Amino acid sequence: MNRPFFSIIIPLYNKGKTIRDTLNSIICQSFVNYEVLVINDGSTDNSCEEVLRIVDKRIILFTKENGGPSSARNYGMDKAVGEYVYFLDGDDKIIPDALWNMYKVIEMNSEQSLFCFNCFIVNGTDKKISTDSMKCGIVRWPFVQWLLCDFCPKPGMFVYRNGTINMRFNEDLFRYEDTDFFFNLMRTRRFYYSSLPIFEYNQETLEGSYARKNCGQDFICNLQPEGKTFWERLCLYKLYLESCFLYPTASVEIYGNTFEKLSYKVMYSLMMRYLSFKWRKRE
Repeated sequence: MNRPFFSIIIPLYNKGKTIRDTLNSIICQSFVNYEVLVINDGSTDNSCEEVLRIVDKRIILFTKENGGPSSARNYGMDKAVGEYVYFLDGDDKIIPDALWNMYKVIEMNSEQSLFCFNCFIVNGTDKKISTDSMKCGIVRWPFVQWLLCDFCPKPGMFVYRNGTINMRFNEDLFRYEDTDFFFNLMRTRRFYYSSLPIFEYNQETLEGSYARKNCGQDFICNLQPEGKTFWERLCLYKLYLESCFLYPTASVEIYGNTFEKLSYKVMYSLMMRYLSFKWRKRE
């Protein structure tokens, strides 16, 4: 049996209303050399039944005890046999010819091992491109670009050559666990960026926008600026401000005056002014 080019990993927890649309967006692709690893993370709704209604030998359903999205993705990474690994969530959809376009970009830049693509942001009937400011090529300043909302890798945008990273998702985190994962990669590895949009990021079903009952399960309550570069610390400062909003009491207890340096506030203010100007210019 030929090795699949893509292993598509989909964590599944109570996505019965959306998972069939996600899978249909994959099986309708013109590129067919892939496997889909659906990791049922202890769903309590009809998610598994919806997956099993689609008869396709490339779709493999695994079931495990509930452990959160990090646990499910790590499980899938251990099972993936494809040349490249691609993460997708169970409420997002890839656009037509996405896999073929990804394949072409990878083949044209085969010396690279980490790839990030563009996406559409979807909220109801509103659909817009995530960014139109980034040029294709190696991302030289990932944390600066993250601050400017130009380079924000997330599941659905990220592909890597299987076997080239040994990093895992932190299974203690249930919110912004992907941000923690990608920050670790941004710190140590080089991404190749393509401006081609490949999937639709569904903001209507964002569970991660809600605060956790246990704030320790949220990356924004586990920020560690010590030893980081200035630009990464500034990214953490942006997340710290969110922690102050979502967890005002816990944030004070956790961070004290860690992020109270004037340099953070001044530079962040300047960056946000520039970002506001850029958005107004786009409009």
